[in-house]
Amino acid sequence: MKKKARVHMLPTEENSQIVLYAHRTNPFLVYHYTPINSPLSDVNQHLYFTTDEEIKEGDWYLDVLKTGFPTVHKCGNSLPFTAPKIIATTDPKLLVDFEGHEPYTGRDISAKVYLPQPSQDFIEEYCKAGGIDEVDVEYELITQTFDNLPDLMCPYSTAEYEQTTATRSILKVDLIHNTITTHRIVEKTYSISDIEAYCEKYSNDTELGREIRKLRYKQ
Repeated sequence: MKKKARVHMLPTEENSQIVLYAHRTNPFLVYHYTPINSPLSDVNQHLYFTTDEEIKEGDWYLDVLKTGFPTVHKCGNSLPFTAPKIIATTDPKLLVDFEGHEPYTGRDISAKVYLPQPSQDFIEEYCKAGGIDEVDVEYELITQTFDNLPDLMCPYSTAEYEQTTATRSILKVDLIHNTITTHRIVEKTYSISDIEAYCEKYSNDTELGREIRKLRYKQ
């Protein structure tokens, strides 16, 4: 399955693969295979992919209210106000807590890990296009089974013998390269004959009819 994600580009003083050559008659982006320190007249950039997913403690998000310019923050003990959640980035400073099991020994492990990042192909494509505002990002569905806790107030409760199954979507990540899978969103185009046919089918009194007529005015 896919979900839409916004792509934000923010300046950084650190080395990066994206450089905005701003002090030109026509500013442009350049992709570098390895992170570099740009000349003083130009600006290094990082990419941040955001969605409207629920923000939990330890998540990273963009705050645009405090300064009027997007800034990166990590959610503390209390949940922040509604904000774009960062799901992937080229910024290596954004670490998240990971807890799981070591596959061979079965030991419980906890560590700081990098947020997923876009592929090198996407970063290069982003620079060639002069920026990409929105993409589809691949997610996958997982099913988990939980044991119900027994009702301690009822010693004869059968809840302890029951289980609950839940399905949820998680970001699909290439575990070898720690990258997400993205797809460009292609805007559908309509011919004039298509628009005229839709105008006859849907009156101006409906919301769909009004939106269709907006397309006709753009032709």
